[in-house]
Amino acid sequence: MKWVRQDAKRYLEAKEFIDTAVIPLIPLDISHEDGISKTALYQETTQIFTSELEKELAGRVMLFPAYVYLPNEETDSVRLQRWVDSAQENGFKHVFLTTFDSSWRKHAKNMSGELVWLPCPTEMDMETEEFGQSAKGLAREVIRLMREVWN
Repeated sequence: MKWVRQDAKRYLEAKEFIDTAVIPLIPLDISHEDGISKTALYQETTQIFTSELEKELAGRVMLFPAYVYLPNEETDSVRLQRWVDSAQENGFKHVFLTTFDSSWRKHAKNMSGELVWLPCPTEMDMETEEFGQSAKGLAREVIRLMREVWN
């Protein structure tokens, strides 16, 4: 389920079955051209990937709005942990944090959510016809990981 009004209504009717939150982590770097291009790529790729993930796991997973942050902000791990805590306090037993930003790996051990770091494709990768299949394959791998955590 996505964070949209129609799915929110469905969630409220069946929340005892939807025990997993997926929170995409997306940096926002507007300080230079490379930062803008890179973070726009992260956003676009995240949207494609999480759409595949949500489609495969509808009825078990709630896709939260993206957690957008400024790179190199140490306070963001504390603020993100509050998001995770809130989700867990409100019935989500499992919280997966998906990101293409490897800098989150240093915070993973101090957070109660499950960090899923993914390799980000290049802009050239996204131009190929195989990219859609690649995103589906990546989603399948993450679904396997999620199922391991659920069991």
